[in-house]
Amino acid sequence: MRKFLTIAILTAMIASLGAALAQLSQSHPVEVRIPEVLMIRITDGLAITAVPAPEAVVFDLRTTFEPTGVFSPSHPLADNWNNIRVFSNHPATQSWSVSVGVTGDVFPWNRITVASEGGDFALPLVGQEPRVIFSSSGHTGGWSSLGIGPSQFSLDLDGTEPAGDFRATVTYTITAP
Repeated sequence: MRKFLTIAILTAMIASLGAALAQLSQSHPVEVRIPEVLMIRITDGLAITAVPAPEAVVFDLRTTFEPTGVFSPSHPLADNWNNIRVFSNHPATQSWSVSVGVTGDVFPWNRITVASEGGDFALPLVGQEPRVIFSSSGHTGGWSSLGIGPSQFSLDLDGTEPAGDFRATVTYTITAP
């Protein structure tokens, strides 16, 4: 009987120890809330960090001027940028697009063509509505390249352009209708 009583007491102690240990744990819920976003960045091509002040794409024809022809930028590899990247985490059913607009001096900016992964496009003229250059839908699966960098620009002169120094700002905008 004594042996039975010892076993019963040990069993009760082990059971109460298990109950005591069970009372030492707690739980709580975890939530993750990620908003739907569209983002576009001018990057250095190696990272996804935006370049704060991208260098200009320059066509300097003062030393090698020909009145007609297709010209590459004077410095086709900018020191601080070489890619435009987009990000979307939208559902597959939601479309989005990238457009390009130009503000600045009056010049036939449409003589500048850009070769991108989505296809070649000409810059719009100052005052024209921005032009859609790329359309897609859904998730990009991380940052995705548009394949646009300074070396993809070309200038096609036909001899009707005025002399002068012309400057403009090219703006890329990503939107979802």
